[in-house]
Amino acid sequence: MINLILILLFSLSPYEYDPRLTWFVFETDHFAIHIPSQTGLSKEEEALARRFGAVCEKVDSLLVPFFGFRPKGKVAVIIADFYDYAQGWSLPFPHNTITVIPTPPAGDLTNYDDWFFNLILHEYTHTLLMDRVCGFPSLLRKIFGRIIVPNALTPLWLQEGFAVYNESKFTAQGAQDASRGTQFARARSPEYAMKIRTAALTNNLLAIDQVQNYELRRYPSGEAPYIYGSQFFSFLAGRFGDEKLVQYTDYNAKCLPFFINFSARKVFGKSFYTLWRDWQDSLVKTTKPIADHFRQSESALGRLEQSKPVTKIGFDIYAPQFSKYGEKIYFISYNPNEMPSIKSVDLITRETKTIFKGQLGKTLAISPDGGELFFSLRNVYNNYYEFDDIFSFSLSTKSLCRITQGRRARDPDITPSGDKIVFVENHLGKNYLMLMDRKSKKIDTLFEKEGYTQFASPKFSPNGKKIAVAIGQEGSYQDILVIDLENGWQIPITYDWATDIQPAFSPDNKYLLFSSDRTGIFNLYAYSFENRQIYQVTDVLTGAFAPTCSPDGKRIAFLLYSEKGYDVHFIPFKPSTWQIAKVITESIPLPEAEPAKVRLGRIKAIELYQYDPLASIFPRFWLPLVYYDTTISFGFFTAGIDVLLQHIIILTANYRPKERSLYCYLSYISQKYPFSLYGYYEPQEQGAGINGYFPFYATFSYHLILPYYEFSRSNSFRSAGLGLEWQASNTKSYPYSISPVDGRKFLVDVSYSNRYLLSSYNLFSLKALYSEYIGLSALGRHNVLALKLTLATAIGDSARQRQYRLGGTTGIFSIRGYNKDFIGHQNVIKATLEYRFPLIWVERGLGTAPFFLSNLSGSIGFDAGLGWDGCLGQNPLKADCAKQSKLGAFIELRSSWIFTYFLPVSLKIGYAKGLINNGVGQIYFGVSSSLLNLLANRLSNRPFVEKTRLGRQPPSVLGGLNQLTE
Repeated sequence: MINLILILLFSLSPYEYDPRLTWFVFETDHFAIHIPSQTGLSKEEEALARRFGAVCEKVDSLLVPFFGFRPKGKVAVIIADFYDYAQGWSLPFPHNTITVIPTPPAGDLTNYDDWFFNLILHEYTHTLLMDRVCGFPSLLRKIFGRIIVPNALTPLWLQEGFAVYNESKFTAQGAQDASRGTQFARARSPEYAMKIRTAALTNNLLAIDQVQNYELRRYPSGEAPYIYGSQFFSFLAGRFGDEKLVQYTDYNAKCLPFFINFSARKVFGKSFYTLWRDWQDSLVKTTKPIADHFRQSESALGRLEQSKPVTKIGFDIYAPQFSKYGEKIYFISYNPNEMPSIKSVDLITRETKTIFKGQLGKTLAISPDGGELFFSLRNVYNNYYEFDDIFSFSLSTKSLCRITQGRRARDPDITPSGDKIVFVENHLGKNYLMLMDRKSKKIDTLFEKEGYTQFASPKFSPNGKKIAVAIGQEGSYQDILVIDLENGWQIPITYDWATDIQPAFSPDNKYLLFSSDRTGIFNLYAYSFENRQIYQVTDVLTGAFAPTCSPDGKRIAFLLYSEKGYDVHFIPFKPSTWQIAKVITESIPLPEAEPAKVRLGRIKAIELYQYDPLASIFPRFWLPLVYYDTTISFGFFTAGIDVLLQHIIILTANYRPKERSLYCYLSYISQKYPFSLYGYYEPQEQGAGINGYFPFYATFSYHLILPYYEFSRSNSFRSAGLGLEWQASNTKSYPYSISPVDGRKFLVDVSYSNRYLLSSYNLFSLKALYSEYIGLSALGRHNVLALKLTLATAIGDSARQRQYRLGGTTGIFSIRGYNKDFIGHQNVIKATLEYRFPLIWVERGLGTAPFFLSNLSGSIGFDAGLGWDGCLGQNPLKADCAKQSKLGAFIELRSSWIFTYFLPVSLKIGYAKGLINNGVGQIYFGVSSSLLNLLANRLSNRPFVEKTRLGRQPPSVLGGLNQLTE
């Protein structure tokens, strides 16, 4: 079972790459860098590949001595510049593979002196951790291959915590003087310190079982394993030393899966339960004195203004902006109850309204007349890409207008005259500051720096003559830069080790507000253009962000952090109460010439060559199969999968000694070409088929066209036919959803068999499924009414056309409360009306045990169905079989779990009663998994599964846990 889970986790990519791309490989001593190109490889693409090659070798030189271990063979690194978000993931099966999205996290609350370095450092830690095997598992790997990866089956706080800890340990600047207010990388960042400190002060620290996977819904949601894991590993390193961390991973690599506490006792002398409590006790002891000192300070008593809350939403909020006359504040809200949305709050009534929903960026601008909002949206582009573009939304007509197309553009702001838009463009890991003329649509590069510079949150001055922007450079922190549009001057407002972000001008053009962590805690600051002095505007214990001034210059709106996330607050705009900011005497060194070469050194490299899947498709594992149905059989399963997952070859064979019969199954699945093949053989039956695959993705929806031909032969009887399946969906669900809450699904399957297609019979069949999901917010959040309709008909040889049987508790023709029909029907129709409702979100496990109860939910509803023979257009209610119509009522209790830290499983128990025509009472059980269903589809004759490109959470293949959505 564990082996099958590992196949599931590591053989399926969470993405489909554009099959039209040509891939190239650039090899170093220990890595093979894979980079795609639309045509031939450009100089910029080759430079990016070589940059990653140098980074990988530098990281290898640091981590291999630390772990005392290097993977066999070269680690594949895939550069996937197809998405406008920062991400990466590492997979140990079937090859050691690291996938990186080079988009930088511009404007992030954490500093990275080199984003690529941190990204590879994090993912290579995963590779070294998961690939390590010792003792008995090492012997098993020699026998069965790369399917044996014991360290992969560990809680996420362990995997992500170690990787984030290493970011700070090995980052050049992150390992320096810890007394600084700011550090590179996440483990020592003021952002993570803020979140842990706030949780400790409010008695909201999470237990060890709550952070074992990515599926936590309460704040801080999927980020919890990173935050808690990294801080816990910092505690372990401080108490026991780094060598014990490595010793633990080595010891666990020779143990059976899930015995992580046994390993902890052997290495640390205590279980992780005890160590976790020790760590959290120390947190409380160290944070309370900080809070007491803060409350006793003069600034906390009133020297700096105390803020007033405007919203109480929590989770993630971005970019508060005043309306034209200052009576409202617009902001962007990310929370697990709905799609990301732009909201407005009335400052008098405090009424909050939703203005627009979509995959929004993190900045917002308002037009000079107050009638339009400007923002970026992430959309599917050319079927396989997810790019940001600039849009405007009219507050009067409620219409959306696209401004850019495929520009990978974000963070827009508009001039006070309304004629120009500044925005940031992303490409191949680089940012460019762009200026667009709204009338002519002409776009010019406003500012570009050599290297991989990051820009974020550009803002026009009130007179439109200057632009302030947050800038992050290699080897540097994030600082604030002002660009004079009249003379082209670049004026650094800050140039120090503090993280300075989110600039905004005051209406009188005298001050530039921004957020900074120069005291170790993020607060609001103001730069005076008159005296060139920086002032501290707020003094909070948690964190203050994203300042913006009201049009009349009397108030400042900003985001204040709490244990529930972020909310909009405001304070009066009173420069007389501001304090002169702490002076940072230690500035960062100026970057040397060619900083990448100085830091990373030169590498030995083989020239670029075109990717060949045959070099990596040879099977790297096999599994024995033993099972019993009517007789015992022995066999094996193996698969060949290339690095880019373009080609998958699956082979299964088993032998039945009693019958002296051999069964073989062979399939070829392609993500490079729009078809797949399969074939099977056994003495009594043989078969083969070919399947087509033509996806058409849009934002939050998709269409799939799946043609197929299937053939099978049993003795002298042949079954063969052509078919065409069409799938479409625009359903939506959110983290707190227990089911799709909006939208509809369609599936139509038409097949035709006759003797000209080598079939022994003639048959035409049609199946159509329709599902509609309606949110019932009046009854409570995430309450859903699900309506389903299924229709099927068959016309042909009388012996074959009666193939549809109603009844039972599973399958598309199930009627709960009835046993399955013994004799099939030529035509069937089935309808389901179901009310689904959440009961409780438990979100707890049992310590470090490999299970986690996510939630409990319920459903009640009715199934109705009717089967008849004859013409489809015949009135079934007048047919003889009308008396066999079925109507059943059911009630279900459902639970959603995470097993083995990764695998989502939904369990249900139900009771059904047939209300008419020989109905029965039934108690039934059900088990399903979205991930296992994905695997089953991948290994089936037609290996296709419903999917939509946008809305998934990489890098986890699990995506969201949508529970039972059948």
